[in-house]
Order: sequence, then C-alpha cells, then structure tokens
Amino acid sequence: MTLQQNLSNFMNAIRSSRKQSITEFANEIGISRSEMQQILKGSCNLRIDTVKYIADNLKIDPALLLFPSYSEVQYEFALLILDILDTFSKIPKDKQTDAANNFHQLLLIMIENDDLNTDIQTD
Repeated sequence: MTLQQNLSNFMNAIRSSRKQSITEFANEIGISRSEMQQILKGSCNLRIDTVKYIADNLKIDPALLLFPSYSEVQYEFALLILDILDTFSKIPKDKQTDAANNFHQLLLIMIENDDLNTDIQTD
C-alpha cells in the first residue's frame, strides 16, 4: 500500500467512526474541504508539516497517518473497540464487574457452541 492510501484509509476510518461530513471533519482538523477530499481519495501529496499539523489536531503520532497497513474496515473496527473501552472505563466499578461477568458468560456460551473455538483454531 502507498503512503497516500494508508493516510486515506486512516482518515476515512476516523471520519466514518465520528459520523462527520467531509466539511465537518476538515473544519475540525483545520484544513480545507478540497484538501480533505484529496486525502480521503488517496490522491494527495502532503508536505511533512501538513501531516504533522493533522496529527497534532487528531492528537496522534504522525507516523500512524502514513505507515499503518490496515484496511479502512480494520481501522473502523479498532476505533469502535477503543470507543467501547473508553465508555466502559467511565461506568461505575460495580457495573464494570457486572459487564465483565456477562462478557465472560457470553464467551463460555460461544466456546460451548464451538463458534469461538473454531475461529481461534483457524486463524
């Protein structure tokens, strides 16, 4: 994958996870709508200082914008998991314990039905 495609995948995943329009996302980051469109299409050639500016506004390491090798769907999934973990960390401790116990029970049911066990063995 090219650097432009890596940047495109990452930015598309973030925008999608935030459910923002191109204009809203561009405004949040502090770049023009047309520049954002080029980034999202994977047809941009950004200067290093622009990459750093975008990363600073997203509060991430600039290397994440250029060097990841994940697809847009994988990024969206990762962002969803991080959002869930952030939400989980904000609930009271007793509710966290309840949720963890329920999740554990779900895993046990999946293992009993061999759904999870099969997936793990084939990966």
